[in-house]
Amino acid sequence: MKKKIIICIAETIVVVLLSFHVLFLGYVNLAIWRRIINIFVVLLLGFSGFFAAKLSGYEIEFKWNNSKQYFIGLFIAILLATAIGVIPTVCGFNTIGGHEDFKFAAFTYYFFYFIFLIGPVEEMIFRVYYQKFFVEVFANHKWIGVIVASFLFGLWHIINGSWIQVLFTFGIGLVFGFAKEYLKDINYPGVALSHGVYDFLLNCLRFFLV
Repeated sequence: MKKKIIICIAETIVVVLLSFHVLFLGYVNLAIWRRIINIFVVLLLGFSGFFAAKLSGYEIEFKWNNSKQYFIGLFIAILLATAIGVIPTVCGFNTIGGHEDFKFAAFTYYFFYFIFLIGPVEEMIFRVYYQKFFVEVFANHKWIGVIVASFLFGLWHIINGSWIQVLFTFGIGLVFGFAKEYLKDINYPGVALSHGVYDFLLNCLRFFLV
C-alpha cells in the first residue's frame, strides 16, 4: 500500500502542475495555438492517469463490446444536461455561461474535444485511477471512496471557475462515480462517453438557450 500512496501523491502533483497551464493560455494570442497547447496538456493528463492506474495494478476495464453501457451512459448524460442545463436556464437561472453564436466549426470542435478527449481523460484520472485508489483505501465502505474521488474531481475544477462550479462538478462526479461502482453494466468506456456527451450538450446549449 505504501507504493500506491507514493504513486497517488506523485499523480496528484502531476495533475495539479499540468492543470495550471490554463492560467497561461490567456497569454497565447492565436486561438489555434491555445487549442493545440490545451489538447496536448489534456493528453498528458490522460497518460498520467493511465500510468498511475497501471503502476498501481488497477484494471482499467476496457470492455468496448458491452453495448449496454453506451445506452446507460447516454441516458445519464441527457438526464444531467436536462437537470443542470436546460431546466435551470429555462427557469431564468443560467448555469451554462454566456451565449455563443452557432458556428459549425465550433460545434465540430466541441464534439470531438469533449467526447473523444475530455470525457475519456477525466474519467481515466478520477473514476479509473483515483476512485479505485480510494475505494481500496476505504474497502469496508466503498461509497466513501467514491465520495472522496468525486470531491477531488469537483475541487479540480476550481481552476476553471468558482466554488459554485466545484459543487456542481462534485455532484456530477458522484453520479458518474456511483454509476461506475455499482452498475454492473457500465465500465470505463460507458462513463467516458457519458461524461463527454454531457459536456458537449452543455456547451451546445449556449448556442440555443442563452
